[in-house]
Amino acid sequence: APGEPAAAGPPAWVYAHGTLMALAWAVFIPGGILAARPASRRRMGPKWLRVHLGLQLTGLLTGGVGIAISISNVGVGSLHGIIGLVVMGLGVLQPINAAFRPHPPASAESSGAAHKSATDGARGGGGGASSSKKTKARRVWEVLHKSIGYSVFILALANIVVGGYVAMDSYR
Repeated sequence: APGEPAAAGPPAWVYAHGTLMALAWAVFIPGGILAARPASRRRMGPKWLRVHLGLQLTGLLTGGVGIAISISNVGVGSLHGIIGLVVMGLGVLQPINAAFRPHPPASAESSGAAHKSATDGARGGGGGASSSKKTKARRVWEVLHKSIGYSVFILALANIVVGGYVAMDSYR
């Protein structure tokens, strides 16, 4: 309205935080998830794991910078901030979880063909015969790793939307 000062809009840190979190959780993390899909593993061969890890770690580092920017400016007092901490905490646990994944049984490693088949299954070479070589512990680990990963990803996307509304509402 005439005579009223123009709204300044969100400060630069809000744009930086939002951009970094969107890059982390809507570009890098989903790229890493897609790299781990069976079709991607077949297409990329053994390098799928490096692509998956690289994108996931890039996403977590980018998100880490994004959350640090927000915490240094406003703390964590809102629902959006609390969800963000939960998302980042669970996200950081995923590579730690991955470091403890069960590997193929030792008997499969003793012969070259069995080793290749078991390693392909454990490292993502596909499905077929190699999936029958997975131990029960490995199958349980895979369900846990994927379930946590997908859940965190969905929660992160929802929090990006919430964050957009928080920013719009806070800086009208």
